[in-house]
Amino acid sequence: APAPHDCLCFLGSNESIVSKQAVRRVMGKWPNGLLVDIDGAQHEVLMEQPHVIEQLWLEIDAHLAE
Repeated sequence: APAPHDCLCFLGSNESIVSKQAVRRVMGKWPNGLLVDIDGAQHEVLMEQPHVIEQLWLEIDAHLAE
């Protein structure tokens, strides 16, 4: 079985507050880090449309179950 992830990070495809490249660079160096791209989301992913938030909670639940 794969090692559990130490960090779960979400990155919206419409991120405009921070550099998406910087987030990808940092997460690429994070041992056991998991970066999840969220199509159509902006900076504050937990304030998105209900279908996006539902996807986030599925990812979070899976992460916590590891």
